[in-house]
Amino acid sequence: MAKQSQTEIDQMIQRSEYKNRDLVRRDIIQVLQSPQCNLILNLIPYYTNERVYREYLCLTGTVVCQYKANKYNIPIEINIHQNHPSQSPTAKVKPTANMYISTTNPDVQPDGTIINHYLRSWRHPHSDLCSLINSFSQSFSQLPPVYSSSTPVNQPTPYSTNTSQSTPYPSITSQPTPYPTNISHPTPYSTSINQPLPYPTNINQSTPYPTDTSFMPMPMPMPMPIPMMTNSYRHVAQTNESQNSGDVYHESLKSAVINKISNRYKEITETKQNEISSLEKIQEDLNNGEQKIQSLINQIQQQQILIKNYLTTLTNKTNETTQKPLQKSESTIKDDAIIISKPISKQLLQCYVEDHAIDDLLYYLSDGLKRGSIPLDIYLKHVMKLSRKQFTIRATMIKCRELHE
Repeated sequence: MAKQSQTEIDQMIQRSEYKNRDLVRRDIIQVLQSPQCNLILNLIPYYTNERVYREYLCLTGTVVCQYKANKYNIPIEINIHQNHPSQSPTAKVKPTANMYISTTNPDVQPDGTIINHYLRSWRHPHSDLCSLINSFSQSFSQLPPVYSSSTPVNQPTPYSTNTSQSTPYPSITSQPTPYPTNISHPTPYSTSINQPLPYPTNINQSTPYPTDTSFMPMPMPMPMPIPMMTNSYRHVAQTNESQNSGDVYHESLKSAVINKISNRYKEITETKQNEISSLEKIQEDLNNGEQKIQSLINQIQQQQILIKNYLTTLTNKTNETTQKPLQKSESTIKDDAIIISKPISKQLLQCYVEDHAIDDLLYYLSDGLKRGSIPLDIYLKHVMKLSRKQFTIRATMIKCRELHE
């Protein structure tokens, strides 16, 4: 069998449009390099249920097994599923013209389908094609799934030409005839059979059976004529044979359909179970997310309540602070309420207040200059003006103190 190149394998995998091409390529290359088998890769066309033309990969060849110190090559065929390696492949024994499928191997069905334990327990990523081939070799080494026959199996016929087999009509060499073959008897009938001859052989004798063998010729065995209904019997036998073979084919087809349906049911069941498990996992994650979101909503609601309390407290404090200056202004003493006995004292008080006010104003002007909010020329202009006024006020205060004393 010619070895395929890497380019041919890659082209077939590319044409087949498998989902996991890298994993399919890895498994196929491992199998083709395995010493336990001699396989080649083929592309098999088919149509989907939607009447879409597709091609799938198929490994055909032989698997080596050792039975009773002899090595045998078992022909098989492995069909790789489109979802490989997530879904298990299907394998069949493909006997040649001189081979027949054995019923002793429990891993091989009558139609050749292989259902060993490794296929039934296929799980990705623990299962691969190379290990599958090794399991086939071990199973076939224990009980070979096929046997060969050098001659075709003879089917029973209603009229056999072999004299060693029993036939509905007697044969000259194997069955006793109605006429004796032993010449030592004086009578024309055999003493071993003890049946009289149905008619006399000599009508001129007075006795029904002759006593002298010299006057009586020995009758030759007369062959039995073949009935005229031979064709009818043959037709009935052929009909029965065809019915029996039809029943065998019907039972084989029935078992194959049942096995295929059961395998398909198992595949669908496993797929649905995996989908249910994934949906349950998603539901569990959604429930956990819902609980987290609900806890966050509760925290936000609590923080919202705290913020409302803080706003209420802040509003109250703001109202209190806005009301306090009003109350203070109402409680302050008016200028008219200050009674100064001498005018000079009043002028001294006014000069004293203006002096301190100018000090404060000079301080804020210098601070604004440091921050850069006031240009230098404006600062100098106001400082000169305020300093001149402050000088006049302080001089007035000195004069007032002198006059007051």
